[in-house]
Amino acid sequence: MAITINTLDFSEHIKDGFVYVDKSRMLSELAGSRDVFLVTRPRRFGKTMNLNMIHSFFSNEKGFGEIESVFSSLDVWIDKKAVEHAGKHPVVHISLASATGGTWEQMLENFELLAADWIDGNREVFNSEKLTAYNRVVLEKLQSGQASLGILQSSLFYFTDWLRKIYGQSVIVLIDEYDVPFIEAVNGGYYAKASPFLGSFFGKALKDNHNLEFSVITGILQAAGESIFSKMNNVHKCNLFSRKFSSCYGFTDPEVGRLARDAGFWDRIPEIRAWYSGYVFGGVEVYNPWSVMNCLYNREFKAYWVNTSDNFLIGDLLMKAPLRTVSEIEDVMAWKTVSKPISSSISFREIHKSENAIFSFLAATGYLKAVLPDPALSEDEQPAEVSLPNNEMVFCFSSLFRRWVESVAAGTMASEMLACMERGQADRFAELLNQYLLESSSFFDSSESFYHGFMLALMAYLHERYRIRSNRESGLGRFDIALFPKRLEAGILLELKKLGGGEDADALLDEAISQMDGKLYATEFKAQGFRYISYAIVFDRKKCFIKMNSESNGSV
Repeated sequence: MAITINTLDFSEHIKDGFVYVDKSRMLSELAGSRDVFLVTRPRRFGKTMNLNMIHSFFSNEKGFGEIESVFSSLDVWIDKKAVEHAGKHPVVHISLASATGGTWEQMLENFELLAADWIDGNREVFNSEKLTAYNRVVLEKLQSGQASLGILQSSLFYFTDWLRKIYGQSVIVLIDEYDVPFIEAVNGGYYAKASPFLGSFFGKALKDNHNLEFSVITGILQAAGESIFSKMNNVHKCNLFSRKFSSCYGFTDPEVGRLARDAGFWDRIPEIRAWYSGYVFGGVEVYNPWSVMNCLYNREFKAYWVNTSDNFLIGDLLMKAPLRTVSEIEDVMAWKTVSKPISSSISFREIHKSENAIFSFLAATGYLKAVLPDPALSEDEQPAEVSLPNNEMVFCFSSLFRRWVESVAAGTMASEMLACMERGQADRFAELLNQYLLESSSFFDSSESFYHGFMLALMAYLHERYRIRSNRESGLGRFDIALFPKRLEAGILLELKKLGGGEDADALLDEAISQMDGKLYATEFKAQGFRYISYAIVFDRKKCFIKMNSESNGSV
């Protein structure tokens, strides 16, 4: 069985005889549809490969005979109505992965390059006499990078208009990674400028465009409340909960069974299932296709799905999450299921204003699975059951938090700081923590929950040696953060406070110490026979004060 991991050219993949799990039945649903399909799935779930398949089947770039040689052995070829559309339509196929930038101006420059590159790749088409003089003026402006903002945001519409004039056939538009410019605009702080531009770019090409046959747009996140889709009534939103194309992205159990049998890995199917299955899209359970193929290729079980994309938004959401959300995330990491409202659509503009956004974000990006208990009810009518999907995500989820911790602790001696905390060296612990707070430029919030999330992230460094718990009942109250040792080490108890106006730091430290003692927060440590060290930490914006409880029994 010939397996390859990185092939993106669909036709070459089939011709070269590499293993392909047949998803061509979705072509039957697209043929003659005249609609726009927004498909959102996590990374590495086949979005790009399926767009290439759609392009290869419908595009008029190649003759019918060549298309038949690629697709005749696939499911779609038995659908005669779909085959009538094979090779009949001009196709505009673009990826917006590179149409980004650290600033608004850089994003526009990259959109100019995108338009110019597409025109260069189709230069022979535009020698047609069917284009008007005005068409050619606009074309040359786009090709030379001299287009106005109005022309640039209408460029996708112009491409469809020109192709329709030249070929006399309606045009298919395929857009990969549509959401990347939105996310980059949020990261770069220029979302207010980018959003209207992007709304016009998509809207003019996809809404009431008589040149359009159909369009498939893919990305990770489904935009909500943005002008891009709010005024379009022809959009089918194929998200985590939609049944449309539910089995076309990811591998189903029978498909993995056949792959494992052909690869001589039949006896390892239970392990494949435990490692890479568990995702549910539209009620259909699927495997991560990237990880399954890598596993069969390497014949080794490990975490192949590594999210190399920017985790800025996830990190920022975690830092600002309320205490109960942090506690629920801890439950999920401990293989528990939590009930949370999950929205398949996320407003980039409002993302920081909803405490449930982090769970929706983690479900959309593939770290968590979200299942609606009652299939008859919509996501708006019931909370979803949220959990880790499989063994691989245990490692990937931990990696996400580790990278986040490394980013928030960049430029500091985090390992030394935590070692001092473990050894009871309160003065040095305070010195290093203050050094980070002073040097950091990433503090946009100074609420107590913000500091709680930050400290919890730092504690994630120690997850291999401690069970990290937050906001849990113990004794007569709830501690802020506790580290229970997995080996013969001292446990650690942290009580966090934020200095308010007119308050005295020393008095607040003493209050925190008294709170830990009076409410018996160390009860669970004592019940399990652990030594422990307890710290009171008071935060005042970019500085902190630390006091170790002299009555702790974890002296070293």
